Amino acid sequence: MKSLFSIVLTTLTVFAFHQTLMAQDGENPLLYSTSALRLSAAEFPLSGTNAIIPSVSDPNGFASFIDNPASMALVETSYFSFGFSVLNRRDEISSFGNQATNLNQNPLINNNGLLSDIGFVYKAPTTMGKLSIGAGYTLQKDFHRMNQFDVFNQNSSLTDNLRLGGDGTVAFDVYGTDWNDNTREYVESIFRIGQTSDLEFLGINQLGEINQSGYMGDLSLFGAVEFQENLFVGASIGSTIGRYNYRREFLEEDLNNVYNIDLIDDDEDPATPGTDIELLQFEDRIESELAGFTFRLGTIYKLSEALHLGASATIPTKLRVDETFTESAESVFDNGNGFYSENDGNSVYYINRPAKYSVGVTSFIANDIKISAAADFINYSNATMDARFDDFGGAIERGTNDFISQNFEDVINYRVGLTFNLNNEAKLRASFAHLPSKTSRNTLDRNIFGGGLSLKLNDSIDLDLVTQFSEFDDRSVLYDYENFSGEFVDEVILEKVRRLNFFATLRIAY
Repeated sequence: MKSLFSIVLTTLTVFAFHQTLMAQDGENPLLYSTSALRLSAAEFPLSGTNAIIPSVSDPNGFASFIDNPASMALVETSYFSFGFSVLNRRDEISSFGNQATNLNQNPLINNNGLLSDIGFVYKAPTTMGKLSIGAGYTLQKDFHRMNQFDVFNQNSSLTDNLRLGGDGTVAFDVYGTDWNDNTREYVESIFRIGQTSDLEFLGINQLGEINQSGYMGDLSLFGAVEFQENLFVGASIGSTIGRYNYRREFLEEDLNNVYNIDLIDDDEDPATPGTDIELLQFEDRIESELAGFTFRLGTIYKLSEALHLGASATIPTKLRVDETFTESAESVFDNGNGFYSENDGNSVYYINRPAKYSVGVTSFIANDIKISAAADFINYSNATMDARFDDFGGAIERGTNDFISQNFEDVINYRVGLTFNLNNEAKLRASFAHLPSKTSRNTLDRNIFGGGLSLKLNDSIDLDLVTQFSEFDDRSVLYDYENFSGEFVDEVILEKVRRLNFFATLRIAY
């Protein structure tokens, strides 16, 4: 669990790695290993036609240099590009742990629009060969995601996780956790005081919402040249920028008053009776600023006018993550009293992003059909985390990187796209991509389907309209905890995700 929260900083050497290594079945947003996965090499640009048609061996829009900077040497004219994207995502929860009751949530989330690309390409006049240069911004990742749930949990409480922070946490300050007994040997969930078995847990109503949002994009300069006849080379250099925000709101409420015992002495007055928890409310927020460096190389060889071969590499780079966090807890007791506590802080760490290697082929069939295919190799197992903070930084780094090397996969993504010229003013496009699961702990493969229409509005302006659809199973770890047998258990929600992206791009020749 992530050291941004004080509960982790105080318990990491004893608990956190064991939780991570023994209990990670899905993407827990609070783990550094998940951060490394989330911020590693992008599968393909989220920009216009490039979002569906691979450009490793032939250009298909401004963001083609992300796939292969050499492809920009093959552009037909100089142009400005401006693109916009809208994400529409629906997450339907199918189960919560072993339960599937009271799950009436399937939230629809929309990113309300993101700039997908803006920039220019200049095709230089040459007496021999081809030369193009350009610069601009392209969208690489969209982090928008939401989970909601309303369930009676018979297995665990969030306080089972928060007790691992000991007595120095906001949960302890509001009696969400407390000493197990007068011996003060360890801190326990307030709902398990005096219990000796998991079977004694009486259950708790849980209502929660988890929101993730943000983006990651590249500001780049690129150039491409015909190095010799029919052999093109190119390179791009740039800066990765972005934001990632996380918010978890979690309410636990004893609606049936099953914990009706005088357990808490909230006023330290022996003359007044004790009380117990009516509800606990927790909120955690993370705000991350992302900054890094990108460098790409590529080449394309034209075997003939009808057949192009391409290859490119995105060099491994380091991404700086500046994070601030806030956490708060509030309790309300049966007698109407309660407490509030909050904590905040910041940290800086680095993610060493792995390389991405791509190969592609484009075949032109007559003058009407173009077929482009690509395969992208990304060694996610080479992603690492570099801690730059004090206390447990070295231990966090070693544990996270051990987990990544043991559980992250080296994957090959496959993409294929078809472009059909209806006439001189319109083109139809269709595509398919297969993205294998990035970790060995789950099999969450994704298939993505795309379609698009390109229109020539006049001699200088082209409009690209693209849609991208995927439906896949996913899972999210809400929290983990240690049961009475000493085993670490995840509370997981299983999801059916439907994701629909829309892209609109204007290209203005000059």
